[in-house]
Amino acid sequence: MTRLWRLATGLAVFVLALFFSTSLVLGLFLGERTLPGIANHVLLPIVACVVIFLSFAGAYLLLNDGRKAK
Repeated sequence: MTRLWRLATGLAVFVLALFFSTSLVLGLFLGERTLPGIANHVLLPIVACVVIFLSFAGAYLLLNDGRKAK
């Protein structure tokens, strides 16, 4: 049962990260600019990349742990 929960959690985090990254990229390129210059052009893309990377890394670790669990 633990393996199933770990796999489900990993898949949920992966799907959540996928939707978040898609909406963020579309928002950055197609949406309105609501923040001032430096925050919008420098800080937001850096923070978004870090969050997306950590989300996908966490999903990978959860899926890998779920596959190896007994």
